[in-house]
Amino acid sequence: MDSAEDGGDASGATGDADAADGDGSRKPAARSKGLFAAFKQTVATAAMQNASELTMAETIELLSRRPSSRSEWDLQRLLDRLEQLSYFAKLPARDKSDLRLEVCRRLGVRIVMKGKAIVKEGDLATQFFILISGQASRRDKDGSVELIVQQGRGFGEQALVADDLELRKQMHTVVCDTDETVIGVLEADDYISLVRSQTPVFPLLTDSR
Repeated sequence: MDSAEDGGDASGATGDADAADGDGSRKPAARSKGLFAAFKQTVATAAMQNASELTMAETIELLSRRPSSRSEWDLQRLLDRLEQLSYFAKLPARDKSDLRLEVCRRLGVRIVMKGKAIVKEGDLATQFFILISGQASRRDKDGSVELIVQQGRGFGEQALVADDLELRKQMHTVVCDTDETVIGVLEADDYISLVRSQTPVFPLLTDSR
């Protein structure tokens, strides 16, 4: 009887120890889960910090993918890289709108060599452009430079939003001034549905700010 009672007491004590420590602290299993969750958070934080280190080659590779092939992680990496550009600074902040992320989802890419035209005056306007790297210039009919387009600027919007179809033609010729100029491209439908419909003021080529 005594041993059976002792056994019962020992079993009960063990069960109580599994439920909680004498001082009310959590079970060992719960502690392990807490430590694992903290570890996962540390890894996630480190990964997000590394996301800002996208190289230009990696940026081009991600922008070359179809929008449907870009994961949420890809989009976050792109946004961390591209929102440093002055064009993105003019869009609503990421904590107030998903617009920057959606632009990253739909943005394509072109690489244009020095001396080549990005757009030519009179061409039908079908795209909006963001100068991701390099420099370009707007030229007059004689080829003289009218305006320098610096890295980070957006251009091509005025022709895209013209009400009259006949006016939806490029108003200027824009030529690359640097080797392998990287240009982000938004198709007209994407630009109008995303940016034009959500922002009252746009960073135009003629906007010097």
